[in-house]
Amino acid sequence: MIVLTRRMTVVRCPNTDRTPMIRISNKFLENFDFRISDSIEINYQPGKITITKLENQNEFNSLQISPFPVHSFSVPIDAKEYGLCL
Repeated sequence: MIVLTRRMTVVRCPNTDRTPMIRISNKFLENFDFRISDSIEINYQPGKITITKLENQNEFNSLQISPFPVHSFSVPIDAKEYGLCL
C-alpha cells in the first residue's frame, strides 16, 4: 500500500470570522481512487480527521445526517490561476 503524507495549514473559511477550513482538491484524490460523485464518510476525532470512500450506495444511505450546518461561500474569480477548485 502506498502512503502519501501532505502537510497543510488549516485556514479561515472566507466570509467568516472563526470558522476553520481544510480544502483538498488535487490529482492525488484521483490517484488514490476518489472520483467526482463518490460517497465518502468523514470521522472527526480530537486532532484527527479520517476520510473513507464508501464502496456502495447502501453504506451512504445508512449514514446519519450531520448535526452541523454546511456553510457555503464564494471563491474569488482568479482562484483558477492558483489551482483551486471552483
